[in-house]
Parts: sequence; C-alpha cells; structure tokens
Amino acid sequence: MHKNMSDDELKEAMKVMAKFSGITIGAERIERDLPAFKAFMSDYDTIRAVKLAVEDEPAMVLRLPKPAARQGRN
Repeated sequence: MHKNMSDDELKEAMKVMAKFSGITIGAERIERDLPAFKAFMSDYDTIRAVKLAVEDEPAMVLRLPKPAARQGRN
C-alpha cells in the first residue's frame, strides 16, 4: 500500500501526522527523517500482509482498579 506512494505523498503524510500531534516540523527534518519513515511504513505493510484468524488477533484487556472500600466515620 505505502510502497505505491511517492516521496511527496509520504512527506505530506508526515506533515499531517505532525500537525495533528501538535508538532511543528520543518522541511529539513522531513527530508532527514524520510528514509526512516519509508522503512517504518514498509515494515508496517509487511506486518499487515499477514492474514490472521480473528482468534489470533491480539486482544486488549483493560481493567480498571477497584475503588477502595470506604471506611465508616469515626
């Protein structure tokens, strides 16, 4: 998926992600980080290409701590 994107499209994606994260990113930083971003997206595409059954998908279990029992007034 991402391997079909041009460098300009990937740079624009980097700008958008930085903007919604509240980070100001300059053109020099984008140029410097582009190779690492391309490698990351290539790895992401490789991982997403593996087909898993629903039961193989990671499940996130969230547990809220139980509130402490309130003691009676002394």
